Amino acid sequence: MITSEQLEEFLYLPEPKRRLNEIVVDLCEGISIVCTLPVPINPVVIYSAVAEECAKVGLECKTFNYDAPELLPETCLAQCCSMNFSPEKQVDIEQVFNDKAAADVTIITLPELSSEMVKYWARLLRRWSTYARAYQARTKQCPKALMLVTDQSELSRDSKDDVYLKSYYFWGWISTAELLLVARSVAWERGLTLEESLWAESVFVELAGTDPELFFWLLDRCCLSDFSTTWEAMTEQLIAFCEEKRWDKERVGAYLDKVNNNKYTRSRLRMPPSDLDPLWCAGMANWNDGDGVFIHSAGLALRGDIAALEHRIWRGQARVLLPVLDRVRQEICDYLNRNYKQEWISFCKTNRSNCLFGEAPCGVAEYNVIVDFIRLKERKSKVLKEMRHPVDNLRLARNNLAHYEPLGWVRFSQTISEVKKVSELALGAV
Repeated sequence: MITSEQLEEFLYLPEPKRRLNEIVVDLCEGISIVCTLPVPINPVVIYSAVAEECAKVGLECKTFNYDAPELLPETCLAQCCSMNFSPEKQVDIEQVFNDKAAADVTIITLPELSSEMVKYWARLLRRWSTYARAYQARTKQCPKALMLVTDQSELSRDSKDDVYLKSYYFWGWISTAELLLVARSVAWERGLTLEESLWAESVFVELAGTDPELFFWLLDRCCLSDFSTTWEAMTEQLIAFCEEKRWDKERVGAYLDKVNNNKYTRSRLRMPPSDLDPLWCAGMANWNDGDGVFIHSAGLALRGDIAALEHRIWRGQARVLLPVLDRVRQEICDYLNRNYKQEWISFCKTNRSNCLFGEAPCGVAEYNVIVDFIRLKERKSKVLKEMRHPVDNLRLARNNLAHYEPLGWVRFSQTISEVKKVSELALGAV
């Protein structure tokens, strides 16, 4: 499970913070909440953050653990409010609602409930919502609110949204965008080299996707200096993550078969589709903007879907490396424009690809044209002689990425080193 400290940091990133604020605003308006979390998310961190935000706006907020699943919900509420009641009589919602000991917001974390108890809690929520509506109409005051925190999606499914009742899922709160922000900060804190930092931002972030725990797992366990050019070490760590979570191959395979038969990427979903509940509750699926439903990389590794993992790695590397390679290409072109002027411009026009349409920018060319020009001129230029091999390697790396081929650690780190070298030569030479 992701540590409480790490999860707390993520909650104050833009998208999780926005989701958290939505819950707080609803509670402030007297709307009761069913907050459903996947098993790996620590509920204490979530409801503590909610309670803290509620307190900032002056709401009294009390939290309770419902550790007696045999108790009826009304009885549980009465106990939470320290009410005096007779065990032989059923507690009335109106009594609890109007009791002076009841807080503005009562947060209750629920254990795993039987199907029968789920129905009782869903019934309680309907009654509470109905009374809240009547209370507001009669008194013109904001009603008191409940927040139930559970890892059983069955309760949310049975509790239909109403004017004074809403369901929230920890679905799409954390995405690759949030992980990327954290990766940059963590790389700085740990003193990673530029090569290690960019590897973490591209490969580890893209594999983790929506799971901060997997990001830190890979960062802590993958020793980059020992990496080979294959993905065996990475796959081993992903499978070890499955073992830590007790995700077995048979169950993962059965769940993933359902995903392959469904398409959920057309529009952003507010909650996980019901047939994905087992995957989502286990932490094996979430929503990632740009992907739609994101299947956990560790689950893909356990199933042996290496092609999907390599594609994720390529996508992360393309996101990080292609802009860098393009920047260096432009720096080289600027250097050649400064030092070879018309000779370079004429060479660009002569060797321009026939596949391109329109007028090319003056003195700007692709890597293959740059390499050919450097080969012609390197005998008379020390700078170009030093440039040729690194630039050629950058060309090859760019071609690999253009053909959807990810780079291994050795090739990746070499590419970053050569980016720095070529950039220094192009910018430092007159």
